[in-house]
Amino acid sequence: MAVIQVFNNVKNFQQEIKPNDGSGIIKIFESNPTRSLQNLGLTAKHTSINTFLKNLVCYSEINSIPESGFPRFELTDSETEKLTKALKVAWDTPRIELQLWDKQANGAWQPIARVSIQNPDQYPYKTYNLLDLLTDSLSYEMGNDYTLGVQVVDVGWGLIKANDKLVIRGSYTQEIIVVDPEAEILKQIIVNKPNNVNDEHIGTRAINDSFFIGNTNTGNLSQIINSLAHQIKLITGESEWWKIPLTSLKKLESFENLTTQEIESIINIGSLEQQVDSNTASIHDLEEEAILTTTAYQQLSDAWQPLAFTTKWKNWTVLNTFTPAYKLYKDGSLEIRGGIQSTSTPGYNETIALLPIGCRPEKVHYIQSYGVGVNQIEVNPDGWLRYQSGDSAGGILLQNRFAIKVV
Repeated sequence: MAVIQVFNNVKNFQQEIKPNDGSGIIKIFESNPTRSLQNLGLTAKHTSINTFLKNLVCYSEINSIPESGFPRFELTDSETEKLTKALKVAWDTPRIELQLWDKQANGAWQPIARVSIQNPDQYPYKTYNLLDLLTDSLSYEMGNDYTLGVQVVDVGWGLIKANDKLVIRGSYTQEIIVVDPEAEILKQIIVNKPNNVNDEHIGTRAINDSFFIGNTNTGNLSQIINSLAHQIKLITGESEWWKIPLTSLKKLESFENLTTQEIESIINIGSLEQQVDSNTASIHDLEEEAILTTTAYQQLSDAWQPLAFTTKWKNWTVLNTFTPAYKLYKDGSLEIRGGIQSTSTPGYNETIALLPIGCRPEKVHYIQSYGVGVNQIEVNPDGWLRYQSGDSAGGILLQNRFAIKVV
């Protein structure tokens, strides 16, 4: 196995235990090499990883239980008696118990250690070194898919309360070793079995046709292939070396035998093609202008053009009025006449009909007539006739002429 690079990834983690977490096991750290490698853009195929847990501590502020006090040591106490008194204060006075658990992969949780969390006398907080419960060394080495958890246990004084604080902090170092076993295998094949290297051993490669080795005939295989592709691209004139050119060297050879007159004819044909392409947009513009001119000619004729109603409006001819229509005059004005009627009560500003482009007023125009109240129709610069007021059921007379805007 050929080692390419070794580097360390150092990170911190923190987990606060809250009152609503209850008494279940809370995961505080997980050693997942696959996820760690993905975050670094690596894969497990060419890497190995070792994880070392460091600086694992528990910070506590337990105010919900009475203070624990200090053990009373006598001058005559032996070391064993002092230890016994200290343990008695730690485990027989008011406390909250914190248990450490771990598990491997999808296995069950297993207990590791227990810590007595107290409300220390004279001190507002206390810090517990949890790493000492896991190892005697400066760090705790963990295997793959290892998970560490904690659990708050009620030992007669309840769980943590709202005025308590319990935080687990730590750091870990991941030693990542990047290897390339394929390179070592390929090396052995070349050394031990000459002429036996095939495409499977070499693997796929991507050609960079922007690379040119320069004025030399020496380089590795990738440099030479890239330079050849670069030269092919220059010869064909295409954007990539692998694109098929429009012509071939054989056709260019026949082009050399053309007379000057034949070459000029080809150049003239190319110029005509470019001219046709550049005038395509102008031709479309002329087509649109012709359509507008035809429309304008029809509008300027003696015939009246009928209004195109929306679904609710119709002709009103009870009083022998003109059929609703409009007419465009050469002086730049438009006349609307006729009687209209609604099949149901219209809403204010409801659309009645739409005038085409070239037949619309410069500003908002109002058509008014008198009957049962005042009838008023609004004509907008966008071409819409809109209902304002009037006897729409009894009928409204239109008779007005106004200037139109130039388009």
